[in-house]
Amino acid sequence: AVIGDVAPPTAALGTPYSWLQSYGITNNYDAAELADPDNDGSPTWEEYLAGTDPKNPASTFKITSLVMISGNVELVWHGSTNSGLTTDFIIYRSTDLVNWEEVGRIARSPSGTNIWQSPSVTGVGSVFYRIGIAR
Repeated sequence: AVIGDVAPPTAALGTPYSWLQSYGITNNYDAAELADPDNDGSPTWEEYLAGTDPKNPASTFKITSLVMISGNVELVWHGSTNSGLTTDFIIYRSTDLVNWEEVGRIARSPSGTNIWQSPSVTGVGSVFYRIGIAR
Protein backbone atom coordinates (compact mmCIF):
# COMPACT_ATOMS: atom_id res chain seq x y z
CA ALA A 1 0.00 0.00 0.00
CA VAL A 2 1.12 3.54 -0.73
CA ILE A 3 0.69 6.09 2.01
CA GLY A 4 0.60 9.77 1.12
CA ASP A 5 -1.40 12.40 -0.65
CA VAL A 6 -3.88 11.35 -3.30
CA ALA A 7 -4.76 13.84 -5.99
CA PRO A 8 -8.42 14.89 -5.89
CA PRO A 9 -10.55 13.59 -8.76
CA THR A 10 -10.79 16.00 -11.66
CA ALA A 11 -12.85 16.40 -14.81
CA ALA A 12 -11.27 15.93 -18.24
CA LEU A 13 -9.68 19.40 -18.36
CA GLY A 14 -8.39 19.27 -14.79
CA THR A 15 -11.08 21.12 -12.83
CA PRO A 16 -11.43 19.42 -9.42
CA TYR A 17 -14.79 17.80 -8.72
CA SER A 18 -14.79 19.51 -5.32
CA TRP A 19 -14.64 22.95 -6.94
CA LEU A 20 -17.43 22.10 -9.37
CA GLN A 21 -19.48 20.68 -6.48
CA SER A 22 -19.14 23.99 -4.62
CA TYR A 23 -21.35 25.44 -7.42
CA GLY A 24 -23.99 22.72 -7.07
CA ILE A 25 -22.68 20.43 -9.82
CA THR A 26 -22.95 16.79 -8.76
CA ASN A 27 -22.62 14.92 -12.05
CA ASN A 28 -21.67 15.43 -15.70
CA TYR A 29 -18.43 17.06 -14.56
CA ASP A 30 -16.87 17.07 -18.02
CA ALA A 31 -19.88 18.90 -19.50
CA ALA A 32 -19.93 21.35 -16.57
CA GLU A 33 -16.27 22.17 -17.24
CA LEU A 34 -17.20 23.33 -20.75
CA ALA A 35 -20.32 25.27 -19.71
CA ASP A 36 -20.48 29.07 -19.52
CA PRO A 37 -23.18 29.78 -16.92
CA ASP A 38 -22.48 33.52 -16.72
CA ASN A 39 -22.33 33.90 -20.53
CA ASP A 40 -19.06 35.84 -20.47
CA GLY A 41 -17.40 33.77 -23.17
CA SER A 42 -15.13 31.91 -20.74
CA PRO A 43 -15.99 28.28 -19.99
CA THR A 44 -16.05 27.07 -16.39
CA TRP A 45 -12.63 25.35 -16.62
CA GLU A 46 -11.02 28.61 -17.76
CA GLU A 47 -12.70 30.53 -14.94
CA TYR A 48 -11.41 27.93 -12.47
CA LEU A 49 -7.86 28.49 -13.71
CA ALA A 50 -8.38 32.26 -13.71
CA GLY A 51 -9.71 32.29 -10.14
CA THR A 52 -13.08 33.78 -10.97
CA ASP A 53 -16.60 32.71 -10.07
CA PRO A 54 -18.61 31.16 -12.93
CA LYS A 55 -21.93 31.85 -11.16
CA ASN A 56 -21.27 35.55 -10.54
CA PRO A 57 -21.68 37.77 -13.63
CA ALA A 58 -19.60 40.47 -11.88
CA SER A 59 -16.63 38.10 -11.69
CA THR A 60 -15.80 37.48 -15.31
CA PHE A 61 -12.46 36.56 -16.81
CA LYS A 62 -11.98 39.17 -19.50
CA ILE A 63 -10.16 42.44 -20.04
CA THR A 64 -12.06 45.14 -18.19
CA SER A 65 -9.89 48.09 -19.23
CA LEU A 66 -7.59 48.78 -22.17
CA VAL A 67 -6.11 52.28 -22.18
CA MET A 68 -3.04 54.18 -23.33
CA ILE A 69 -1.02 55.82 -20.56
CA SER A 70 2.09 57.82 -21.47
CA GLY A 71 2.71 55.76 -24.60
CA ASN A 72 2.09 52.45 -22.84
CA VAL A 73 -0.78 50.03 -23.32
CA GLU A 74 -2.38 49.15 -19.98
CA LEU A 75 -4.59 46.07 -19.64
CA VAL A 76 -6.68 45.39 -16.53
CA TRP A 77 -8.60 42.17 -15.81
CA HIS A 78 -10.05 40.19 -12.91
CA GLY A 79 -8.62 36.85 -11.80
CA SER A 80 -7.39 36.04 -8.31
CA THR A 81 -5.90 33.20 -6.30
CA ASN A 82 -9.36 32.32 -4.92
CA SER A 83 -9.34 28.94 -6.64
CA GLY A 84 -6.11 28.09 -4.85
CA LEU A 85 -4.10 28.33 -8.05
CA THR A 86 -1.07 30.52 -8.49
CA THR A 87 -0.38 30.01 -12.19
CA ASP A 88 0.76 33.02 -14.19
CA PHE A 89 -1.37 34.94 -16.66
CA ILE A 90 -0.15 35.21 -20.25
CA ILE A 91 -0.80 38.26 -22.43
CA TYR A 92 -1.24 37.63 -26.16
CA ARG A 93 -1.26 40.19 -28.97
CA SER A 94 -2.49 39.98 -32.57
CA THR A 95 -2.92 42.29 -35.51
CA ASP A 96 -5.27 39.99 -37.43
CA LEU A 97 -7.22 38.02 -34.76
CA VAL A 98 -5.75 34.82 -36.22
CA ASN A 99 -2.08 34.79 -35.28
CA TRP A 100 -1.45 35.41 -31.58
CA GLU A 101 1.96 35.94 -30.00
CA GLU A 102 2.81 35.86 -26.33
CA VAL A 103 4.00 39.34 -25.33
CA GLY A 104 3.97 39.13 -21.55
CA ARG A 105 3.48 37.00 -18.49
CA ILE A 106 2.69 38.13 -14.95
CA ALA A 107 1.95 36.53 -11.61
CA ARG A 108 -1.70 36.82 -10.58
CA SER A 109 -2.61 39.42 -8.01
CA PRO A 110 -4.09 38.10 -4.74
CA SER A 111 -6.44 41.10 -4.80
CA GLY A 112 -7.97 39.90 -8.07
CA THR A 113 -7.11 43.06 -10.04
CA ASN A 114 -4.33 42.36 -12.52
CA ILE A 115 -2.57 45.14 -14.43
CA TRP A 116 -0.10 44.75 -17.27
CA GLN A 117 1.67 47.58 -19.14
CA SER A 118 3.79 47.52 -22.26
CA PRO A 119 5.00 50.07 -24.81
CA SER A 120 2.42 50.49 -27.56
CA VAL A 121 2.98 48.95 -30.97
CA THR A 122 3.54 51.44 -33.78
CA GLY A 123 3.51 51.12 -37.56
CA VAL A 124 0.63 48.64 -37.70
CA GLY A 125 -3.12 48.93 -37.97
CA SER A 126 -5.35 47.58 -35.22
CA VAL A 127 -3.81 45.66 -32.33
CA PHE A 128 -5.78 43.15 -30.27
CA TYR A 129 -5.02 41.64 -26.86
CA ARG A 130 -6.30 38.63 -24.94
CA ILE A 131 -5.43 37.02 -21.64
CA GLY A 132 -4.61 33.36 -21.13
CA ILE A 133 -3.60 31.18 -18.20
CA ALA A 134 -0.33 29.31 -18.00
CA ARG A 135 -0.98 25.61 -17.50
